[in-house]
Amino acid sequence: MKQRRWTWGALALALIACSEDAGSPPDRPSPGAGSGAGLAPDARTLAVLVPDEGRVYVDLATGTTAAGAQPAAWDLAFEGYAVLTHGGATAAGKGAAFGPLDEAVWLEDEAPEVPFLVEDKAKSAFDGLYLVEDGPRLYKVQLLGYYGERAGEPLSALYTVRWQALAPQGAPPRELSGLDATAGGPQGGGAAACLDLDSGQVAALPPADARARSDWHLCFRRAGVSVNGGLSGPRGVTACDVHGGESAGETLASVRARTAASEEERFRAVDASAKLACAPRTDGVASALDDAWVDRTASPPAPQPGAWLLRGADGVAHYLVTFAALEGATDRTPGAVSLVFKPVRPRSSP
Repeated sequence: MKQRRWTWGALALALIACSEDAGSPPDRPSPGAGSGAGLAPDARTLAVLVPDEGRVYVDLATGTTAAGAQPAAWDLAFEGYAVLTHGGATAAGKGAAFGPLDEAVWLEDEAPEVPFLVEDKAKSAFDGLYLVEDGPRLYKVQLLGYYGERAGEPLSALYTVRWQALAPQGAPPRELSGLDATAGGPQGGGAAACLDLDSGQVAALPPADARARSDWHLCFRRAGVSVNGGLSGPRGVTACDVHGGESAGETLASVRARTAASEEERFRAVDASAKLACAPRTDGVASALDDAWVDRTASPPAPQPGAWLLRGADGVAHYLVTFAALEGATDRTPGAVSLVFKPVRPRSSP
């Protein structure tokens, strides 16, 4: 049967307008019940005030939010522009998500068919040409190569890295070849090669040691690069992708054509002002929503079209979630987020 198509803005407004009481908590879904039983008749909207620092938690079963300390019951958490679920690397629940999905899914009371649900996973802040911030110190760091040679044979995870301090100024660029991140073999593990950007010294540190020490900025382990902040270390180092906006238009041929020499001009062109155009972050957690729910290149930032299927922390409740509007967004927070959601039956229900 042909499904009706909605424009996303009209659909979001319709969902909000049709809610009889947007501020009241929805009924908890009752998986396994008959069609429509135990489900809220309409989608609901909830204003989520996201602070500059810390998290705000959303319990979809009660339609409530809580900032600061983590409550016992929650399904989504906002931390800046990142949206996390209650599962995987974030917390010990069974939450997961998938999306974005077409807006037509809102016409049904049953969860849409998806190939899988994604639990939150650990995420590195580093990949490409980055600004790395360590308190008052600022560096630009460029990954020039991932492959090297050993005993006459090509070998992956032998990095070539170029970097320079931007604040304080005065230090010339530095380059290090053959940074050995091969420990643990193709499956990873083992000690990482951890680089101090001030001294240029490299230490081989097992993961537990790296997480406890402050005497490094970047750790390299196989294809992963971590910063000494967030989940990866105590120093509070952050990184942001200077050329992140170019990724969508890159081709394999253009990437393969790059060399240390061809990238030198791009490296020289980056100064401290580039910090204004990218969002610094520590190593953290990525969910299926992460920051894909919002277009931060818009002025002001605006929600992306689409819906996400969310499995709640209990592993039983399922919801459709989207974002209708932002108010008061800054470079650190989306401000007040109009979150639209409704419970749906899991597809496994009879």
